[in-house]
Amino acid sequence: MFRIIKYISLLIFLIVFLGVAAGAGGLYYLVVKVPCPEMDEGYIEAILGRESPVYYRDGQEKIGVLFQGIHRQYVRYDQIPENFVNAITAAEDDRFFSHYGIDIKGIIRAMIVNYKAGRIVQGGSTITQQTAKNLFKRKSRSYEAKLKELLY
Repeated sequence: MFRIIKYISLLIFLIVFLGVAAGAGGLYYLVVKVPCPEMDEGYIEAILGRESPVYYRDGQEKIGVLFQGIHRQYVRYDQIPENFVNAITAAEDDRFFSHYGIDIKGIIRAMIVNYKAGRIVQGGSTITQQTAKNLFKRKSRSYEAKLKELLY
């Protein structure tokens, strides 16, 4: 009897291991080897160089345009004041320097809060994920949209 349990446990472990390995391999292939067209550097530069329209609350009527006639000025990280970096990370992603763009604890926390509320009331996005959301114009707060953002 013990041999059968041991055999079944080993088989389950092997299936789970192969599933995780296949998933990781597939993710690597999709993200690194054949990324989506939105990940092309030229596409991202075109998005960053655009002017930013500002709308009234209805989302239809335009108030004006940010950066109209001027373009953003990009600076290197070492040119940004340390206090500014600390303020942004404290407000938006206090574990920014301890994860690799995805905060699993934050995502799980947000999922629990959202489940208890019965709707989406909290996000678990990192600054990196917020950048992806803004670059690629995520429209909804669905888990599917969040997964795409995570891959970007």
